[in-house]
Amino acid sequence: MPSPVSARSGADRDQSAVADLLASGGRLEKELPGFIARAPQLAMAEAVSDALADGHHLLVEAGTGTGKTFAYLIPALLSGKRVVISTGTRVLQDQVFEKDVAALATILPMAGRVAVLKGRSNYLCIYKYGPFMRAGGRGDQADRAALSEWAGTTETGDLAELTDLPDDAPLRREVSVTADQCLGGRCPDFESCFITEARRRAMRADVVVVNHHLMFADLGVKSGAFGEVIPHYDAVIFDEAHLVEEVATSFFGVRVSGARLKELCDDAVREGLALSPTSSQRLETDARRAMERWQPVWAWLAERGPTNGRQPLRKSALGPPFEEAAKALIEGFQLLAVALARHQDHNDELFQLARRAEVIGSELDCVLGTQVSDMV
Repeated sequence: MPSPVSARSGADRDQSAVADLLASGGRLEKELPGFIARAPQLAMAEAVSDALADGHHLLVEAGTGTGKTFAYLIPALLSGKRVVISTGTRVLQDQVFEKDVAALATILPMAGRVAVLKGRSNYLCIYKYGPFMRAGGRGDQADRAALSEWAGTTETGDLAELTDLPDDAPLRREVSVTADQCLGGRCPDFESCFITEARRRAMRADVVVVNHHLMFADLGVKSGAFGEVIPHYDAVIFDEAHLVEEVATSFFGVRVSGARLKELCDDAVREGLALSPTSSQRLETDARRAMERWQPVWAWLAERGPTNGRQPLRKSALGPPFEEAAKALIEGFQLLAVALARHQDHNDELFQLARRAEVIGSELDCVLGTQVSDMV
């Protein structure tokens, strides 16, 4: 560990370099068209530089027009540390990387120093894309044509590059994977995977731009000792930190939904086609039976239960019929997990499905299990 004197000296050097760039008459004002030096921006940048050098926390409330992105991005680049910048949304994440980093690249040596990293579902999955296109695909024909043309030229696989394809277009889900669905190191396309390459770039970079959802997904993985999503870093800068509480709650709580249950059951039926006719039929029956048990639970909640996620779920107030329906739902998905586990050695997809079913069964038990009388 450096002594307080050496750390302070490092902070002074960084602040001097920050001032050379951001102060009135500095390099950015001279060399970057449209840049105007602002005293609040420089003050924030010097505070960020000091915090990075000394390793202390810093909370900044920057008004509109401060130029906060440069005020934290420049000190991060000058710090000599690996810094993660976490943004509130993917839109801001793209703006920081594509606009602000690109602007600074005209002034500072930037090649390979900054990388952007997103969650799996934001990238084209090579493993899913091939079979999807060979099967003729689903969805709008023009969208499929645009996807095909882009897939042959993209270097990053970032689906955000498909600007004409809406974020909620079903086609995106057909050619991407969630964390639950990804085969990881078991995937035959792992080495050429766009996600794998994005992580390699992040490992080589000094500054990695992520969003709050990925940041807390990474913390969740690390807390469970299951590895990491974001490579090791020395410091984190949260942009739009007021959104952190809601995102953190969603990642460190337990949440189940009908859509997630249906996705698991549909995947189980589809992958079961690779088994013998008898095994395939049995697996389909287990999947459909599990999904059917969701309907009475959902209907009961919709009629008598909480109206939003912030209200307590009081099972005792919903009565014995609800508890019986909840118990049946839990057992249905636990039985589906057992059925999938019987075939998990058949292929990688069924192995991953067995893991997903096991997790969902545990989460249903956590939320609705008979051992919990009231979930607040």
